[in-house]
Amino acid sequence: MNPPTERTNSEHARSTAQTRRTVLSALAASGAAAGLGSVVSAQEAEAEQIVLLGPTPGWIGVEPDEIEDEENPTLELEAGQTYEVTWENSDGLPHNFAILSADGEQLVRSEITEETGEVQTVEFEATEEMAEYYCEMHPDTMRGDLVIGDAQPEDEDPEPLEDIPVAGNFPEGERIGLQKVAEDLPGLTGMEYIEGDEENRNFIVTQTGQVYIHYEDEAAVDDDLDDEAEDDVEVDDEEDEYETDDDLEEDADEEPRDPDEDEEPVFEDDENDEIDEDDDVAIDDDDDVEVEEDTDVEIDDEDDETDDETDPEVATPDDMELFIDLSDRIVDLGILDLQDYDERGLLGLAFHPDFQENGQFYVRYSGELREGTPEDYNHTDVLAEFQVNDDGEADPDSERILMEIPQPQDNHNGGALAFGPDGYLYVAIGDGGNVHDIGLGHVEDWYPENEGGNGQDTQENLLGGILRIDVDAETEAEANGPDDGAYGIPDDNPLVELDDQLDEYYAWGFRNPWGMTIQDDGTIFVADAGQHLIESVYIVEYGGNYSWNVKEGSICFSPETPIDPPAECPDETPEDVRGGEPLRNPIAEYQHQRGTEAFIDSSVVVGGYRYDGEDIPELQGKYVFGNWSAEGVVAADGELLTVTPPGDEEPEEVEPFPERWDLEELVIENAENESLNRYVYNVMRDEAGELYVLTNSDYRPDAETGEIYRIVPEDEGEDVPAPEDAETVDEDAMPDEDETPEEADDETPEDEEMPDDEEVAEPDDDAEDDYEADDGNESDY
Repeated sequence: MNPPTERTNSEHARSTAQTRRTVLSALAASGAAAGLGSVVSAQEAEAEQIVLLGPTPGWIGVEPDEIEDEENPTLELEAGQTYEVTWENSDGLPHNFAILSADGEQLVRSEITEETGEVQTVEFEATEEMAEYYCEMHPDTMRGDLVIGDAQPEDEDPEPLEDIPVAGNFPEGERIGLQKVAEDLPGLTGMEYIEGDEENRNFIVTQTGQVYIHYEDEAAVDDDLDDEAEDDVEVDDEEDEYETDDDLEEDADEEPRDPDEDEEPVFEDDENDEIDEDDDVAIDDDDDVEVEEDTDVEIDDEDDETDDETDPEVATPDDMELFIDLSDRIVDLGILDLQDYDERGLLGLAFHPDFQENGQFYVRYSGELREGTPEDYNHTDVLAEFQVNDDGEADPDSERILMEIPQPQDNHNGGALAFGPDGYLYVAIGDGGNVHDIGLGHVEDWYPENEGGNGQDTQENLLGGILRIDVDAETEAEANGPDDGAYGIPDDNPLVELDDQLDEYYAWGFRNPWGMTIQDDGTIFVADAGQHLIESVYIVEYGGNYSWNVKEGSICFSPETPIDPPAECPDETPEDVRGGEPLRNPIAEYQHQRGTEAFIDSSVVVGGYRYDGEDIPELQGKYVFGNWSAEGVVAADGELLTVTPPGDEEPEEVEPFPERWDLEELVIENAENESLNRYVYNVMRDEAGELYVLTNSDYRPDAETGEIYRIVPEDEGEDVPAPEDAETVDEDAMPDEDETPEEADDETPEDEEMPDDEEVAEPDDDAEDDYEADDGNESDY
């Protein structure tokens, strides 16, 4: 596998050595910095030289040696000394260099430049009031401290992120192969199976509202028919003769037989090898095959052409049975301001543990606003029960609404459903959308340092948590849904005995738990999509608080400085908040790569399963999951990841602050750059425990480019070329802030807005909050 810095498409993933050579070469060519050009004035020679590289994710130190390769290095200056800061625009986005005092007064400012490779020099005399340097256009990410004289930075502790892996640069893990099983699907959200299903079916869930049935051994069925035919027609090379005309021979060799078609010959496995009188092909007791002269077996040329061009083992929606279509109940998908990206749709499916007897299954979908919902809300999150009819077909008219949750924004919906071994239904729900867990539809919580929000609240709404309900409750006393008896609440749910709490909660403190899966032993894994810096994987414990928005992963979080984590924050709630509880850290986490201006500028963790299949022993015990894209919507650069308990042994109990599990990236054999080159939407399993990765080369929900691959041993993988038509976002095509409605909570979350020059000119707290496009993965899964 090529090193991550070679296989990524992002300029900002270059090695620091390459970065240094690039900027020094550019500066030497321009003659802009002392010692680098052929002509330097006496005044320039006397000035202290500082050289920086200027990409959006953060200033990179080049010279002096003390700051080499540091991101947003602290610059130590002496009052009265003249300095020259020379920097290169490395990404072609608008940047400048400015200096602020401690009270926010701008003391030094250069012109804005937006040409890739352009070099700019800023000369100034250091004064005691200088406190920070920054870029006006990207004040959150391109910002560093100035220390005048002998002063030292207040926080001398190690950087909290320095030991957390970075997307696009993970250590290499096991080598695997992929086999495509389905294609030409719209956006994919999940794949489920029915426990004990003799038909060996997997149910593919699409964002646009359809559930398709894929028979896992469909191709094997065709092979079995061919094998059966070969067993019935034995040919002895020395004694027997196989007589047939050319058409029949070609049909027997090339065309799989469909036993439902009358015109195909049917081979009976009787002792006498008897054939119906109507058939023109007879097999005598000596296993000879005789074909009457007038036998004419026609071959469909069109089918032959299809077989030549399409792998018969790869199913498309046209090949699969449609189990149910709920597209008429889902809001119109595709957000115009986000180039038709959307997180709503059909988000979850779960079959009742007794489905074989009662035929009940459950879905989560994004429905229209219901009566009584605030007008400025976006949609209604619906949990509903459906039933199959006597023929085993899903009945769309059997819908029974269990739960309706008003959603203020279009994003952070969560979506996963799963039944636990306890027979209860677990429901993963996001924090209501928007940036920071604040704004429309977000309540106040117990933590005074942060405004909001739903993640830490368990009293006013059901957002930002994992719910556990009893779908089999029937008495009115257990009724909690929109209709009497819609669902019950288990007596042992963690908040049942506490006053003024919503008893549905099983765990809370989540931002966007897009991936939730429950292992056969009851272990609950949740992949919680992060915001600015961190993507997290948790093992969820009964009554656990998973920290958002006090923390993002294990890192302290503040809406006022979202890119610069606070040095300290609580590790537990006060005693008067649910009796006090630890704010739990993830078992695994990784950083965003960051580097674009797009509405999703980097990573989004998606769900997975701990592998307990038999095909790939090397994966046994590892939790296998996905990163939607290392670079966000500007590149279809999804990654398959694994985490393994330290020491390869999972602890009996998950501590609130566990040691991080070992994280690696799976290497894909026979794939271009040994990578998927697609967005990863989920990692799911079949009943045997084998895993499948749900991908797409287009981030829009209705684009029919979804593919499903089975994860297999590396020597069994097929070629996985990069798609020729991957749909990614052109940053230059994104609207400016003045083209976006000022109030867009019902269409575009605050965090998806782009800034104009005037709005971010003043580097106060409001400006940081307004500049949301640079905050990272704000509108994510």
